Amino acid sequence: IHIAQTIDHGDPLQGGPVGLLRGFRVQQIDRLGIAGCVNEHLADYADPVVGGGWGGVVAAVAAARQGAKVLILEKGICFGGTATCSQVCEIDGGYTKDGRCVLPRIGKEIIQRLIDRGAARRDGYIPMSSDPDHGCDRIRFNPEELKLVMDNVVLEAGVTVLFNTAPQEIKQIGGGVEIAIGAPYTRISVFGKVLIDATGHSEAVYLLDPEADLHEL
Repeated sequence: IHIAQTIDHGDPLQGGPVGLLRGFRVQQIDRLGIAGCVNEHLADYADPVVGGGWGGVVAAVAAARQGAKVLILEKGICFGGTATCSQVCEIDGGYTKDGRCVLPRIGKEIIQRLIDRGAARRDGYIPMSSDPDHGCDRIRFNPEELKLVMDNVVLEAGVTVLFNTAPQEIKQIGGGVEIAIGAPYTRISVFGKVLIDATGHSEAVYLLDPEADLHEL
């Protein structure tokens, strides 16, 4: 199914429907040939990344741009995590008082792409409602546009993506890890050298070592 419809909704920062989209995501998954991977090993990856939120996308793209073979496992159907799926549509404290950006380079690049699309803006110093004597700058963005920008950044970097998948078991083997992935109608094994846990709550670390003290991680 390929759906691509553009809806004019005025100010892109006000949310509401935007036309994108799910067709683009279906095409990505088709490219992976996931239907032919039932009960088979998918591939070896230098850096499997669990979680496709801000942290996972930045980590995956950074590794891929350094030449690593990277796979993102995302349990949802889009990138962005809480930024796109929970309507957390702003970044606070991204700049110092003298205007210096403290966001990581790839994060800054994503924000700039949103600004170029007219889908993000930076507000100046905003006092906190709880304490007007303190405040910070604020970047507000359209979460639907962020999905598209993250799609493009990840694909341009050559990262392999599996949406709607989650690790069911992770174990150490030799000099790396084996990840058993649960996906609709199939189970896939992936091998990696460096496991990057970007779940936000150490889900992958727990699967690798249930006895780990997550409070100290």
